[in-house]
Amino acid sequence: MSGVQRRLTRTTLEDLAKINHKSPQPHPIDPALLFDLVKLRRHVDEAITLAREGTKSTLQTRKNYKLNKAAELLSQACKLHDIAFWTVAVYGGAGSTFSQVASLFPPRKPDRSDIKYVYFFHKDFHKETIGKVDDLNSQMDGLTRLQLLNEIIEDWPTDPAPLRTWGMLHISQDNLKDAALNFTKALDCHKVRSTGNKGQKDEDVTGDLAVEDEPSSFESQLFIPRRLDLRRGERR
Repeated sequence: MSGVQRRLTRTTLEDLAKINHKSPQPHPIDPALLFDLVKLRRHVDEAITLAREGTKSTLQTRKNYKLNKAAELLSQACKLHDIAFWTVAVYGGAGSTFSQVASLFPPRKPDRSDIKYVYFFHKDFHKETIGKVDDLNSQMDGLTRLQLLNEIIEDWPTDPAPLRTWGMLHISQDNLKDAALNFTKALDCHKVRSTGNKGQKDEDVTGDLAVEDEPSSFESQLFIPRRLDLRRGERR
């Protein structure tokens, strides 16, 4: 996530993802990871463009539309992969732009879940880890970060992404039992969503998958830390 991809253009990364997907198994790289990275880069790039256009617009309605769309895209990027988003936005050179995007929203409690999620991640920028223990109870627009994340989970009760984020925060607090519980809940939500979206995968004449049919690394993100937490907990 933090290697050579940072020096590649998005188009080159997209080409590599397609070539890797079509290569004989076992694939050189997990196709799901590469496709997620492509989506993440696309969301961040488009959000940056929209935010810049929004700040230049003289029409308030157009400005609000652009900024709200940018927030939606950044939220989708956060949902794809916590660590990869961190890498792309911060170490990939977009960190300052992301901060500018987040700062464009009014300094008050946001009333949209996607903006809440962007605000939540924005607080972690320029720190060494996601959700440092000494920062979890800091105030943000009248709420602690933990209260904000709880609100997001209440707003999105069937969305596994904020539950995964909660699990990562529990790991940062060395709370392995609750981390495993949150990863398990996220996995249950993910399986329900995946079951409803199953169907034949469509390919075009070149053999490329449709965007909605591209593999996702989300499930593996939940399995790996969940296994580690359970094993570490058993040794205690």
